[in-house]
Amino acid sequence: MLKALESGSDGVAVVGCPEGDCQYLAGSARAGGRVRQARKILSEIGLGEDRIQRFVFAGGISSDSTGRLSEWLGQIRTMGPIHCSR
Repeated sequence: MLKALESGSDGVAVVGCPEGDCQYLAGSARAGGRVRQARKILSEIGLGEDRIQRFVFAGGISSDSTGRLSEWLGQIRTMGPIHCSR
């Protein structure tokens, strides 16, 4: 996730299934922990933790799901680009 931001992305969405209802068993739980850790790092360095967001969709993508994604994308656009020195 952080590598994507370093490479020029302004935000990262992690999309998965609900914990306990996922074919990847512990994958959703691990993803949640990794997202929390990455958000903490972004907050500490002042880039804004909202640049990384986890979305959990049960039963596929719905109009509510796409609405939440669109709202988040609007927030990312409002934040503007990240300017990282490489």
